[in-house]
Amino acid sequence: MSKMNKKRFSNPLPWINSVISTLPDENALSELELSFDLGLTKSVLQQVSWAELSATLCSEKFKRLENVVFTFPTSITGPSEERLFWVRDILHQNDHLCPLLIGGLIQLVI
Repeated sequence: MSKMNKKRFSNPLPWINSVISTLPDENALSELELSFDLGLTKSVLQQVSWAELSATLCSEKFKRLENVVFTFPTSITGPSEERLFWVRDILHQNDHLCPLLIGGLIQLVI
């Protein structure tokens, strides 16, 4: 999520989903790391739709995918304790991501 102006954020997930969807049906992708600049608020992260990306990662095309890492880089001053908890909580509460997190396909690096 990148900041467009003082009040709006751009959601890169549709673009990311489009790019990985261009891989051929028979592919050897076993690991994927996505890095998200978390320059946003808790309420903005709660509004992000992970449905399309989750469905793509679970599709037959990506049956060899064993590990997906979502990285949320820290700021220069380092991560805040509060941020560590709310990012993890929001993503685990998401209906589309929760099964992938619990099942071990997605790992979080906050």
